[in-house]
Amino acid sequence: MMEHFRYKIYGLVLRSNQPLPAPQADDDAPVDVEIDIAKAPVPNLEWSGSEPIYRGTESLWHLDDETWRLGYTDHRSGARWDITCEWGAQITVRWMEGISVPDIGTVLVNSALAVALHLRGIPCLHASGVLVSERAALLLGPSGAGKSTTAAALMAAGNALLTDDIAALDLEPQRVLVYPGHPRLRLLADSADAVNGRFDVLHPVWVDPGMSRKRYLDPATAAAAARAASRLAVIYVLTPRRVGPHQPAITALEPREALGHLLACTYASGWLDARRRARLFRCLARVTELVPVRRVDRVDGLGDLPRLARLLSADADLIAAPCLPR
Repeated sequence: MMEHFRYKIYGLVLRSNQPLPAPQADDDAPVDVEIDIAKAPVPNLEWSGSEPIYRGTESLWHLDDETWRLGYTDHRSGARWDITCEWGAQITVRWMEGISVPDIGTVLVNSALAVALHLRGIPCLHASGVLVSERAALLLGPSGAGKSTTAAALMAAGNALLTDDIAALDLEPQRVLVYPGHPRLRLLADSADAVNGRFDVLHPVWVDPGMSRKRYLDPATAAAAARAASRLAVIYVLTPRRVGPHQPAITALEPREALGHLLACTYASGWLDARRRARLFRCLARVTELVPVRRVDRVDGLGDLPRLARLLSADADLIAAPCLPR
């Protein structure tokens, strides 16, 4: 009998034929996504046909309206591997000899599940999230903005990690929920050392050292991620750090300006077709009506992280506290 592994992440219950770096799910939970990872390499992978919708480190094809494929090439060896997702419910992985198979799981719980979420119509922001006063606070920004670093500082100040990199949202009539995401917080050496001073004891994100120098904090070394969806209290937009004698500051944004930031920081927005872009626009416009969005001006340099964490914690606590049950 084939062994299967069950996980829950971004509000989805996964069943995989191979282990994944994700939180485990209860055995009786209904399965949302089946994952089948090939146990042996295929001789060759040809991606003939139409041009990809998106081309980059990972390229994405719309095989049809409800079937998308992500393709990857190792430019050192030329080896390829791909992920095909159907209806947001079935994920199939193929790989060639020369691919770092243990690293496939890391991509599956990020990019591959982002495909499944988009196919299911679930809006995803490129954000890190922590829990403040039992409510979610999201840190928004493009790659390199310091989302994970700021989240790590907030964790060091006593707040629990909710998600990193992808924030999957659930819009209810009068509130927005954030699903628990990846419980591993990815950090570079200078960020990790600024937060806990021990980058050397953290585990590498990738088995293949050529992928990235980042390492990760996980629930064994930090606060454990939440298991249930949490009400979103506030979204912080991280602006570029400023050089000079400045003070960190938080400024409320009007919904129109806030919507522009949310659209710019949608996770993998380039994958979406016109119909899904229109739906995303409506969803995120509603988010700006229900949730305060604030711009965060920061001082350049990691030495200011503790002060920034205190400022964000105090602000988020004031916003989140009225949401708590009385």
